[in-house]
Amino acid sequence: MIVKLDYKQLVEVFSAALTPLIAIVAIYIAYQQFQTNRSKLRHDLYEKRIKVYRKIYEHLGSIVAFGDVQDEKIIDFYSETSDSQFLFDSEISDYVRSIYQKSTELHTVMKYVKGQYKCSEEKRLEAIDKDAQLMRWFSAQFEVTKKKFTRYLRIE
Repeated sequence: MIVKLDYKQLVEVFSAALTPLIAIVAIYIAYQQFQTNRSKLRHDLYEKRIKVYRKIYEHLGSIVAFGDVQDEKIIDFYSETSDSQFLFDSEISDYVRSIYQKSTELHTVMKYVKGQYKCSEEKRLEAIDKDAQLMRWFSAQFEVTKKKFTRYLRIE
C-alpha cells in the first residue's frame, strides 16, 4: 500500500518532527556545556592542588638544604597551604598541619642548638637529638608527599 502525501501533509509531518529534533539538539548542546564546565572545574581544582603540592616540596627542600626554617618561611608555608582543607580530604589537611607543626618545632629546637635560648647542656644535647630526628622526618617526607598526593594529582 502506497500512501500519497500532498504538500500540506508533508509540511505538517516535518513541523511535528521539528520540535523533538530541536529538543534533542538542545539537550546535546547542554550536555556538551556540562562536560566542558566539568572539565574546567577539574583543571582549576588540579591547579590549586598542585600549588599546595609544590609549596610542600619547596618547604621540605628548604628545610633539608639549610637544616633550619625561619619564621617567615613558616608563615609563608602556612598561608600558601591553608586552603588545603577545602581542596583535599582530612588526610591531606592533617598532613599539611603536621608539616607546619614540625616546622615550628624544628625552629624552636634550632634556637636551643644554636644557643639563642639559654639552657643547660643537657637540654642542648636533647635539642640536638631532636633536631636529628626532625631532619630524618623531613627528609622522608618527599616520598610520603608523593604517595599522599598521587590520587589527587592524577590527570584523567
